[in-house]
Amino acid sequence: MSREQGGRKALRKLLDERFEQLASTSGDWFDLADDLHEAARILWQTRPFADPTPGPVVAPFRHLIALMLAGLALENLLKGRYVVVHGNRPYKTHDLVDLAAKAGVALDPSETRLVRRLTQFVTWSGRYPVPPSPEKNDVIVSSSSDWSDCDLLYQRLKQLSTSSTESGRQGKRT
Repeated sequence: MSREQGGRKALRKLLDERFEQLASTSGDWFDLADDLHEAARILWQTRPFADPTPGPVVAPFRHLIALMLAGLALENLLKGRYVVVHGNRPYKTHDLVDLAAKAGVALDPSETRLVRRLTQFVTWSGRYPVPPSPEKNDVIVSSSSDWSDCDLLYQRLKQLSTSSTESGRQGKRT
C-alpha cells in the first residue's frame, strides 16, 4: 500500500469515527430540531390562511413547505430522543410514527394522525408538486390549525426528550 493510500485510509477512519460521534450526540439532534421548528414557524406566519376557521382547506404552497420543516423538526427531536433512549445513532427513516414508537414516545390518536400527515410532507408533498408515483397520490389536507397542532406536539416532545437527559442537552453545538 502506498503512503497516499495509507493516508486516505487513516483519514476515512477518522471521518467515520467523527460521524459516529456526532450522530450519537443527542444535543446536536435537539439543536437542529429547534432551528427547523423556528424556520417552520416563520414560514407559516409569512402568509396566513384567508379563512382562519379550522378545517380542511387548500393551503398556500408556503404552508406545505412549513409543514415539511415542522415534520423534519419532529424527526430530529425524535432521533435525539432515540439517542437518549438507546445510546447510539438512530436508523435512517422519515416514518415519524415508527420513529416515535422506537424512541419510546407514546402518541395519542390525534397526534398519530398529525404525525402520519407530517411524514407525507417530509417525504414528498413539501418537496415536490406531485407524489413519487401514482400509487402515493393521496389527498393532501391542510388545516389552519396545523401550525398550532405541530407546535403543541413539538413542545410536548421537546419537554419529554430533554427531561430524559441528565444535563438537558448533551454535547450542545456552539
